[in-house]
Amino acid sequence: MKDKEKSSKQIVNFTLLITIASLLFIIVILLLGSGKSGVISSDNEASGSVGAADRWVGQKAPDFELEDFEGNKVSLASLKGKVVVLFFTEGLMCYPACWDQMAKLGSDPRFNNENVVSYSVIVDSQSDWKKAFDKMPELRSTKVLFDTYRTASRSYDALNVASSMHRGSYPGHTYFLMDREGVIRYFFDDPSMGIRNDLVFEQLEKIL
Repeated sequence: MKDKEKSSKQIVNFTLLITIASLLFIIVILLLGSGKSGVISSDNEASGSVGAADRWVGQKAPDFELEDFEGNKVSLASLKGKVVVLFFTEGLMCYPACWDQMAKLGSDPRFNNENVVSYSVIVDSQSDWKKAFDKMPELRSTKVLFDTYRTASRSYDALNVASSMHRGSYPGHTYFLMDREGVIRYFFDDPSMGIRNDLVFEQLEKIL
């Protein structure tokens, strides 16, 4: 009888030990994944839209050199000293959602002033995009960068985000926020394709 009681106690103790070990393991995992030290956390974990590009938060942003609608070459290095917002978007094929997002970003003075500059990065050609300007004049307020060969989109992993409907070929609907030194401080991928200016500005204010 005593042997049975002893065996039963051992089973209970072993079960308790396993339970405690499991709880400790969960706590450690949560602590390790709770955020990146010294950077603004993204909203993508909560929205379930974490993509490959999320790994860039806290890292130096890849440089690029792309042309704007007037044919001027724009590089990230040339923007040093300003807070930079890049919005990688599907462009022409995403009407009207992406067009609305781009127009609102381009016309919002919070993202276009002496301290902050915003660009929408698209993979369309300049000639094709002129048709969009003609169809939706509000887009003319938008600073557009043409990533026709997808060099910047690949560098930022923007072709493989959760919001992309054509992964590997077209970006999704993805915001990157860089500080004055070119470090990515915030990333947000938006599968719902909404107007996210207020959300992005909340993070922008933290580094102005």
